[in-house]
Parts: sequence; C-alpha cells; structure tokens
Amino acid sequence: MEAVLDEVPIGRRSLERRFRKALGRGLAEEIRQSQLARAKRLLVETDLKVATIAVQSGYCDFRHMAQAFRQGIGISPSAFRQRERAPH
Repeated sequence: MEAVLDEVPIGRRSLERRFRKALGRGLAEEIRQSQLARAKRLLVETDLKVATIAVQSGYCDFRHMAQAFRQGIGISPSAFRQRERAPH
C-alpha cells in the first residue's frame, strides 16, 4: 500500500474513497485480490516452488500466502495446485 501511495499525488483517504467508489472495495483489498490471483495463476501454470511463487506474487513469505489462501479459498496453495491440475 505504501508503494502505491508514494506514486500518486493524493492522500490515503482520498485514494481509498476513489477505489471504493470505482471498484466497491478498498485499495488494500484490491492488492490482496491481485496477489491471490497472481499466485493462483503461477500455481497452475508453472512448476515453481510454492515459496518462490509467494515472493513473486508479492507476499513476504510462504506463510503469509498460505494464510491468504486459507482465508480466501479455504485450502492450502499446494492443495489448490493439485485440485486445479487434476484432470476434470
């Protein structure tokens, strides 16, 4: 969030209001959704280690990504990978 605020010429509250008005969610939630979407894509499309995917998706470590997966999807990143790669 701080990196975004460093790049825009408006304050935090103004930016949050604009995000909520445009997307129906705040900047922090948009960042979390983008991180999760990137991690999901990398899990399905690559053979990278889960810890590497965590860092490439913007998480500080695997533990934070695993927590986001449990909260957002209800399963671990490894279980998500297995589920999505299984023949349907």
